[in-house]
Amino acid sequence: MDDFMKVILEHDFRVKFLSQNESSFLMAGFRKNHYHFIKNRSEPYNTITQYHLPSYQLAECFEMLYETKWGTPDRPLFHQLNPYFAVLKYSGEQYSLVLGKDQYSLSKEHSATFFKSIDKDIKRLKKAKKLIKWDGDHCYLEKFLTTGGRKIESEVGDNRLLEAVAFELLQFSNLKTAPPLGIFTLFSQLADSSYLIGDEDIKRMAEGIENWASTATMDDNWNLFDHVQQKCFTSPILGENVKFSKQKIATQFIKAYHKLSPAQQVMMKTLKPSSGMSFLLCLGFLNEVISLFEFDDLVNHHLQPDSKSEQNNRFETSMLKFFGTFFKAV
Repeated sequence: MDDFMKVILEHDFRVKFLSQNESSFLMAGFRKNHYHFIKNRSEPYNTITQYHLPSYQLAECFEMLYETKWGTPDRPLFHQLNPYFAVLKYSGEQYSLVLGKDQYSLSKEHSATFFKSIDKDIKRLKKAKKLIKWDGDHCYLEKFLTTGGRKIESEVGDNRLLEAVAFELLQFSNLKTAPPLGIFTLFSQLADSSYLIGDEDIKRMAEGIENWASTATMDDNWNLFDHVQQKCFTSPILGENVKFSKQKIATQFIKAYHKLSPAQQVMMKTLKPSSGMSFLLCLGFLNEVISLFEFDDLVNHHLQPDSKSEQNNRFETSMLKFFGTFFKAV
């Protein structure tokens, strides 16, 4: 069964076998500016779990691990990239990936392509760091501008954000078309102030919630929605003993949006909410009421897992999640 699934996943998701443990196996693919990992578990029933990680994030992690001498055989050096993904380094320069509760050793036989890609990204990262200049207490990049023609500079408190921007600029320096969604494009939206959603657009999205309101408390997602409204609104907009009011819902939507930080507003625009329910889901994701995996499953439940639309959606939310870490925005 495992061999059959490996062939299917390799064909459908464009990934290659990377490692396996007693109960599952791991495959990986290398995209334009991120890595795509797929974990397949056959017991108690066949399931796949997908992980998308920006290239910069893995390069930063492995650069640190490579440069750290580790000679403690009874315990590994542990580096957590996010709540679902970590890298372990053992004495003797042995590495493992931890995805969820599963650990996968990286053998030289099956991981040569992976490490070759990581090494290439680390070289790019070192070049990116050299592009950063300092002017007093903030840093900037020479010879590069945002998509709107503004100077690329940061007042975030450290230079990691500009490292990530420079890393992607080097990665796509020969690209003749617009670069794909990434830290550079998101940073540009923020710096160019090209991210605001108008109040009238938010009101139109709020009007759509009426179609769901009559059956809201019977919906499978009611508890999740209730958590979102408790966290994001100053008072509930739906529920028992709550009088339905279009005006109140629109007001609460607008207030919740304007409470978002500029970085979160960049992420909201990128998520492209088109209805009241999608706006609520985005609010929950940005305010950490809804986890990355919960959000992805809710948004993509009607799509084929290997479809281009679902892959783009999952990549975008993962990139947004990483972008938010620079501002502690999500």
